[in-house]
Amino acid sequence: ETRTLGSSFISELMLHFNPVEAPMQQTPADIYKGQLKKLHQHVAQSGVSAAVSELKRLNEKVAKLEGMPQTSGSSRMAVLPYPRIVTEIFESYQQLDQALSRQYDSTMVGLDETTLKRHKLSMSVSRMMMLYSVSTYPALGYLNNVDPTLTELDQDIQEQFRALKAQMPEHETELDKLLVTYRFVQPRLVELPRPWSPSGVVLYLGRIIQKLEELT
Repeated sequence: ETRTLGSSFISELMLHFNPVEAPMQQTPADIYKGQLKKLHQHVAQSGVSAAVSELKRLNEKVAKLEGMPQTSGSSRMAVLPYPRIVTEIFESYQQLDQALSRQYDSTMVGLDETTLKRHKLSMSVSRMMMLYSVSTYPALGYLNNVDPTLTELDQDIQEQFRALKAQMPEHETELDKLLVTYRFVQPRLVELPRPWSPSGVVLYLGRIIQKLEELT
């Protein structure tokens, strides 16, 4: 859950400062700030000292971005004003996620197959949301050079949906609805060039993650 929260935080932060999003569609800062507060609570409870240190560095970079003058109007659509600091934020997030992944791997030991598959799908969807959010930044495309079209991750997600439905037949109806939601936004996720709709994509993928976390 902590790693998923980290991905959601980065996605919402990227969405708030997104240069391709019209100002009227800019999400409130309260959303990413609230998730950052929750992330601090989860990381503190985890007891992973490396994660605590990485989150502190991430927090400092976010504060730096917030203190910079922001563009508005049509100029916001033209260019990302501060590619360096946003890149540093993303790299700090990656370091945080790596620190958390080591704890995540240990906590997954002994869990039943159903829970493992559900967590795996939730993580994959949150990763898709985060990578999509980053890819909407004109200057940051190079940060995802492994799967720039996101087709491999998309295939993984659809296969994980099939596997989870087989594992949780009692929740087949709910999972089918989530898959329909995913396929609704999928054309905006894969291939290049993408039709940008950051706020809509983050909204729908965020709902999928939330519903997956609620399944038992």
